[in-house]
This record gives sequence, structure tokens and C-alpha cells, in this order.
Amino acid sequence: LEKFIKTKKTAFLLILPAISLLLINLHCSMWLMMFVFALPYAFASLPIKIGKYSQEPCCSFIKLLICGAVCFALGFANPYGIKAMTYIFSSFGIAYINNMISEMKPMSLDSYSGKLLFAVIGIMLAVIIARRKRRFTPRFVLLFTGCLILSLMNYKSIVYFIIGGFTAFSYFIGDFEPELKVTEGERTKKDKVKIIAMICVILAALCFLVVYTANQPDNTDMPADNVTVNEDNEDYVPTNAERYAALDDICEILKKADGEIILYTGFNYGQYMEFKGYHPYIDGRAELFLEKNNGEFDYLKEYADMKDSKIYYKDFLDKYGFNYIVTGDKELLLSNALDHDKDYEKIYDSKAACLYRLKNN
Repeated sequence: LEKFIKTKKTAFLLILPAISLLLINLHCSMWLMMFVFALPYAFASLPIKIGKYSQEPCCSFIKLLICGAVCFALGFANPYGIKAMTYIFSSFGIAYINNMISEMKPMSLDSYSGKLLFAVIGIMLAVIIARRKRRFTPRFVLLFTGCLILSLMNYKSIVYFIIGGFTAFSYFIGDFEPELKVTEGERTKKDKVKIIAMICVILAALCFLVVYTANQPDNTDMPADNVTVNEDNEDYVPTNAERYAALDDICEILKKADGEIILYTGFNYGQYMEFKGYHPYIDGRAELFLEKNNGEFDYLKEYADMKDSKIYYKDFLDKYGFNYIVTGDKELLLSNALDHDKDYEKIYDSKAACLYRLKNN
């Protein structure tokens, strides 16, 4: 879109239908986002005059409209038709998904990544305010503001601010040149020292934030129920490497099991067990377990209710007849219940995962 505006060559618009076709078939929930990102450009292509404000079109609105229509039409070229095109509406905004998945939570100063983002935003806004006399480009104002709002809504959307917000900001400061008063030698040298010092302070602050964030655990990655309790460290949280190692050990045990394996794993471990060839109760593709997407039952709500003890765990286990149960460090409530359940025995125990087997199985 930027190339099209800068060069006025329609050939650059031909890339967008190809992107539309790829998105609808590879990542359909994000397909509509290409139209959202195009909104600032559509607005900037309109001749607008409101009072003293007037806007010259940055490009041809008709060409953008035709390109958008072609992109939308290509959205139907997928195996699921309109369902894939509207998949985002049945996959996002679900309260218990937002509570369960850390990347769907709103940005907060409680996390180190949140502190870093707010610090970066503060520096950007300070620069923008300092250059308030400069004429703003409408599409960049809308792109920056829209992507900023998205990033504050949830952690997952930080990438949109990096893509769109940083792009808009770079265009805003692209022609920035420090002005030095050349009156006398000493004054010029002093001005240069001030500018160099200011740049060094900003870079030092950013470096400190990056290093500090990289060496701190993110609160959004903490277990949902509680942290794992063990004798050595009451607040110990296993690393991903420890979790995968524990699951590998469990898979070795399951290979030796006789008969059918009816396996329970929670939200975080399901996909790894599927990768290993097993068929657990649930996995990390949250939206697929909503009734409006699978057409059967809201398994995700059932899982969330069981974890929150809104459903008695025994009724849940009996419903599916699980004979093997894998619990992770984020399922402390279920682990504690099974530790005192006479019908199950723990056959594998680690800080990252436990394996229970139904007795007389």
C-alpha cells in the first residue's frame, strides 16, 4: 500500500489479492485483519473537507475499492466457505478463553513486557508532542492509534503495534534533523554535546529495559491455579524444557500400557501428546473446542468449569472413563484431588507433570 501511494503504480496492488488467498487458507482467523489494516489507507484516499480541515487524497479510492472487492471475493476460495471468512467472530472475545490464555489478557504494568511497552510508548509520545507543530499524515495517525489500541487490548496484539505502530512512527520522524544554532564555536559544540547526551540517555534507558525484561519472569506465564509446590522451592515454576522432558518420560510409560488408553491432558499439554501419537481430551487450539465451531459440545467451557471446581472432578472423569490422567504444574487442584482419590494411583511424579492410572485398569 505504501509503495502504491509513493509510486502511483497499480502493479503493487496486485500483491494484496495473493495475500488474501494465502491468509484465508493458512490463517483464516486473521484474514479480516488485512482489511482492518487497510482502513487508514481507505480513509486517507478520500477527499475530505470539514471546516478548516481539508485532506487531499493520498491515492485513488476507486482502485483501492476494486482491489478490496477482489481480495474479499478471493476469501471464498477456501474449503470452508463463509465459515472460514467469519471464523474470527466465533473464536475471539470468549470470556473464559481470555481468562485462560495469558496472551489474550489485556496489557498490564504487572508484567515486565507491559512495563517495556508502556516505556516505549511513552518515549514515542514524548517525541510526537515535541514535534507537535509538524503536519500529521492522516493514515499514519490512524495506523499508529489503531495498532496502539490493539496492543493494549491483549498481549497477542503487541506484534500489530510493532508492525503498524513502529512503521507509522518511523515515517513521522523520518525527516527529523536536529537543528543546531551556529552562532559561535563554543555554542555549537555545547549544542552537539547536549544532543549526544540526550541520545545516550534514551539508548541507555531502552537497553536497561530490554536487559531487565529479558532477565525477569513474566507474570502472565504463571500457572493459572497456583505455582507448583515442592519441598525445595515453594514458588518453583518448571521450564518448558522440564515440561517436555516429563512428557517424554510419560510417553515411555504409556508405550508399555496394555489395552486402550483413554487419556486426559489439560490445555497446555494436549498438543505435545498428540504430536507423540496419543488422543487426549483437549489441546491448545482453544477455539476448536467451542460448540459453535465443532458443532458438538462446548468442551472448553467444561474444561474451564472442571478446573475451577464448578464441576466435580469425579463426575467429569467418570463421564469419559479416563484410565490415564496427565496433570501439569498449572493443574494443582486436580493433582491434589487425585492424590487423595482411592481409585487412582500416581505412577509418575515430577515438578512439571504427573501421571495417574486408574486402579484395576
